[in-house]
Amino acid sequence: MMKKATKIRLLKVGMFVSGALTIMLALSDFIIKQLIKLMLKADVEVEGASSIGIIGGADGPTAVFIATNELFAFKYIWMLIFLVIMGACFLLWRKVSKLS
Repeated sequence: MMKKATKIRLLKVGMFVSGALTIMLALSDFIIKQLIKLMLKADVEVEGASSIGIIGGADGPTAVFIATNELFAFKYIWMLIFLVIMGACFLLWRKVSKLS
């Protein structure tokens, strides 16, 4: 059986880590856009930039590739999971802290 102080410490670490991950995921789009603008040193609309590649030749089939990010919803799912973990850690921390 773990000591009460160890449980409290683990719950506090769980709250901090899941909260930090949630904040990082929430701000990731903004940070990435700012980094791209800083690296290019130009006022570029990142939302409008898409990648389209046309591969083919005169004697073969032509293929058009459009690069998109279809996995953007997973970021919000992970944010929700980390928020639930943070909430559970907070509630357990309060319960363990009140027990004497």
